[in-house]
Amino acid sequence: MPMRRIAPRCRCRLHAVPALIALAAAPLAVAPAAAQAPQRREVVTPILTARVRAESWNWFGDAPGDDYAYAHALLRFGAEQQRKTFGWHVEFAAPAIVGAPNDATQGHGAAYYRANGNRRSPARLFAKQVYLTIGRSTSGHRARLGRFEFSEGGEVTPRDPTLAALKRRSVVQRLIGPFNFTEGARSLDGIEYGWNGNGVNVTLLGAVPGIGVFNLDGWGHVAEMPLGYAAVTGAAPWSRTRSEWRLFAVGIRDNRRLVKADNRPTAVRSSDREPIAIATIGGH
Repeated sequence: MPMRRIAPRCRCRLHAVPALIALAAAPLAVAPAAAQAPQRREVVTPILTARVRAESWNWFGDAPGDDYAYAHALLRFGAEQQRKTFGWHVEFAAPAIVGAPNDATQGHGAAYYRANGNRRSPARLFAKQVYLTIGRSTSGHRARLGRFEFSEGGEVTPRDPTLAALKRRSVVQRLIGPFNFTEGARSLDGIEYGWNGNGVNVTLLGAVPGIGVFNLDGWGHVAEMPLGYAAVTGAAPWSRTRSEWRLFAVGIRDNRRLVKADNRPTAVRSSDREPIAIATIGGH
């Protein structure tokens, strides 16, 4: 088992409102809250996330170079605005690796070194999320278009904290997710549609995955790997706060003409460059 040491991370969203505006708005305190809400939603919100980690890997001496330590950091910054039925989000990522091993064969350090052109200390800057949203986030129709992170199974958060924790740890991102444990992570380029009503959520997604995870150059995407996702989520009528059901389907097609990893003879596998198509259906 590898051993990892991970430093704490923090996420903060900074809100700045000039003091003069606050004083001028004081007389409006007696107005209905609903009349003031649109003003708060239209504020442009800066976004800032900083994470620094140190990792130590030891593979029990089975291979030379597999006992190592290195550091990595991730800075994410940008801004967003959400109005009543329209919003936008622009966010950049600046990941960096310091001292990845150049002689290791196992662990994340070896993966970072190989995925970034055999460099021990790569650093990049790329657009992490750039998208527009149309519609209401709480009810009715809503669409998101552009580059964004998506966690399959996380469309609805249960109100019961135990159920929410169980879902977050054991359901969300089982098949599609942003890989946020890595510095490159992964975004999707595509469109997401959602509908909320009568305690039911419907989500449809069509996208291609972005380059990322261990590769820090996240500007591009893998156009040869389109994917689709559809799900319906709701609560059981006998316990709407402590229950949830979901039916989903995922389809992906890999057109990169790769040699497949199976137990056929090498010569047979090497001659088979047909696309790989996988369809998955399930529920909970």
